[in-house]
Formats: sequence, C-alpha cells, structure tokens
Amino acid sequence: MTVKTLIYPLFVLLSIFFHSISSYSSDEVFDLDETTVDFIDLQNETFTSIVSLLSRITGGPICSEEILGTDGNVVKKDFSMKSVSLKEALNHLVEIFPEYTWEMDTETNFINIFPKKNAPMDFLFKEFKVNDMSVPAIFYEDNAVYKLFWDTLEKNKMQAALDTYMNYWSVITKSKKTINLDLTNVTGRKLCNKLFSQLDTKYKYRWVVKPNDLPRMQRQKALMDVDYFLIFAPMRKPYYMDRRAEPKESTEASLQKRI
Repeated sequence: MTVKTLIYPLFVLLSIFFHSISSYSSDEVFDLDETTVDFIDLQNETFTSIVSLLSRITGGPICSEEILGTDGNVVKKDFSMKSVSLKEALNHLVEIFPEYTWEMDTETNFINIFPKKNAPMDFLFKEFKVNDMSVPAIFYEDNAVYKLFWDTLEKNKMQAALDTYMNYWSVITKSKKTINLDLTNVTGRKLCNKLFSQLDTKYKYRWVVKPNDLPRMQRQKALMDVDYFLIFAPMRKPYYMDRRAEPKESTEASLQKRI
C-alpha cells in the first residue's frame, strides 16, 4: 500500500475540500475567549464545512470527526453567528449538532470536535514510537512506523491521504524536520494531534475525518470500501471579514465561494 494509491481515489474529494495555511505554532496558547468570529452565515451546510470555515476565520487548528446521520446520509444544517468568541461558536455548534462534543488538547493546543459515542478516531494505538524520524519517512517511506500508522487506519475502515492541493505534498516530502514521539495506548485522535503539532511551522496542518456516504456497491467499484476518510489539510492564515477587502462583492458571498 502506498500513499500515492491512497491519494488517487480522493482527488475529487480533496479538490473541493476546504484548504487553509497558517502561521499558527503549536507552542502558542490559543485563547478561545479572545479569538473572535466576526461573522459567519451558512445555510444547509455539512458539519465539516462549518468547522472548516471556523478554522479559516480564526486560524485555529480545529480538527473534526464527522459521522453520518441515523438515516445514513450526511447531515446539513444552518449556522449563523456574529461578533462572538470562538468558544461561543464551538458551544453553539454542538448545540445544533447535539451528538458531538468538543475539547482542547492542552498538550498540543489542537481543538477536537467529535461524536460523543463511537467517534471514528476512538481506536487505540497500543504503542507508537518515533525517534528522530523525518516527516517523509513517517508518511510515505516503507518502514515499521509507516506500516503501523497506515495499517491501523485500514483495520478501522479508514483511508487516509495527504492533501496535494497547490503542491503542499512536495513540502512534506522534502521536509527536514525530525519527529520524536513515545506514546502508549493513545487514541488515533491524540496521535494525530501529537504528530501534526510537530510538523514544520511554515506549513501547519490540521486533520479532518469525513464519512464515506457512498452506497456499498459504489464503494467497491470505486475501490473505496471504507467508512471514513482521514484528510490532512494545510491551514491558511486567518481570513478576516473586512468588507473593505471585498470591494466587488459582499463578505457573505465571498465566504460561500471559499468553502
């Protein structure tokens, strides 16, 4: 199994996924009360789309795990807020999506939003040790750590891919950053937080889990017979809602195009 093989089936999915790049550093304290959401108005949008826009507006490393509704379909709802803190926005999000909860990982300053029961990233890695290993080695070189990471995802009906948008994949593969981790009995959620918090500061990544809503037969034909997709997406600098920067159209219309 290679990353290239995993990426190809997700090309269309990733091409419409929300991309963001940020100067955020995991060493910084992300203040949920001081970070503001000036304006957001989304109609009939998915959980992942709403979280993606919140991440872009605030520049925060918000990682989400979306599940299908009880009818087997993607749930879509309206989400509108103005002049609130990110904490208030997150609380409102889990009010309208009551099956979810959120928390801040104080070790990495990553914000996680996930289902209260049977979350996709609840599965455990019994042990995950990395000693001065390069980022490319973890993500695409044939070694024990690579096999452990990708095979564990596969066993839990999950397929993963790096986001290749605007050639950020080459940034990862050429990275000289080294990673050190020594984790035991850690959830997939915690592992991704730890791993991504150590990536290069120039291109910070967040991760997102999206459900596979294709019918079983279509999954098999498309070679995507998995329940979830784990997507690694780069983050952008915060998008500030300043109408003076949008002379040709309203901020609301501009935001809708960026999702």
